[in-house]
Amino acid sequence: MYRQDSELNLSLMVADLLSPLGNWWNVGLIRQTFTDEDAERILQIKPNLHLQDTKIWGFAKNGCYDSRSGYKLLESLDEA
Repeated sequence: MYRQDSELNLSLMVADLLSPLGNWWNVGLIRQTFTDEDAERILQIKPNLHLQDTKIWGFAKNGCYDSRSGYKLLESLDEA
């Protein structure tokens, strides 16, 4: 989950969260972007540097954007 005080970046990819050398997590960015609980979970995962990033829509169970999931996201943002 994104931190409420961070900017929501819907195009964020795993590669964006790696250190400048690209071999491990950018810990500061992870902690700045995600809630404490999620940041700890992410930091426990060893990044697989051999896999190519793919875009996944995080607001749908299947990872694919559709208008319904987009509408639900907009509704939740309006409530916040």
